[in-house]
Amino acid sequence: MIKRQLKRNNKTLTQFCDDFNISRPTLNTYIKYHESNRQLPSEVFQRIFDYLFDEDVTDDLEFTERYRYVQDYYYRKHTNRSQSELLGYDRQSERNYNQLLMTIQKDMVEKNISDDKFMIINYILKNDDEDLDKYIDFLLSYQGGKKFNVSRFKDNKFIVLLYKAMKQKDERMKKDDFKVLDEFIKYSEEQVEKRLAAHPKHRRKIDRKLADFIEKRYGHLTDQELEQVLDELSRKLN
Repeated sequence: MIKRQLKRNNKTLTQFCDDFNISRPTLNTYIKYHESNRQLPSEVFQRIFDYLFDEDVTDDLEFTERYRYVQDYYYRKHTNRSQSELLGYDRQSERNYNQLLMTIQKDMVEKNISDDKFMIINYILKNDDEDLDKYIDFLLSYQGGKKFNVSRFKDNKFIVLLYKAMKQKDERMKKDDFKVLDEFIKYSEEQVEKRLAAHPKHRRKIDRKLADFIEKRYGHLTDQELEQVLDELSRKLN
């Protein structure tokens, strides 16, 4: 699996050895250990292999991003090269990068940050979307983090709508206004279904976890009993 994954992303075993300063026999041993679910002798490479060769990573772009990240991780652990030399950061970018890492590490230890916040950070870093850029620009400007540049975007309608929403957030609303919330809930559920349909492995993974949970909680069930359990779970989720 690992060799196929590297080949699909135009990475040779020799290149991997050069990038991570290990010998070919050592790499072959690590591959054999990882693919047989055995612990690698190196804790650093165990983390690299777990992250880089995760079976849920099917997108080539995501693999490339992860490959670049683990290179950075390896060099910070085992060489004297600075992050800015390795990744081409300027000083401000490096400060932002270090601050982000420190914040994440601190919050993970103190458990002050939810998984949803980690997900949105990851989403922002991985997606190049103009509406997302506008939202980020608006939030930073609204909180006084920067001055808003009106000429940055060709169309500032989204910014205007965001500002109007923030101005009205403390105003009393009519009951009918909340009908829009039902529309949003329906839309979000449709988006989840689309994402799962685009990534069948995620769907299978969820199905397996749900099946394991039901079996542990309720034991072996007939079809009729299973139907009742699923109805009960559906009511609790809704």
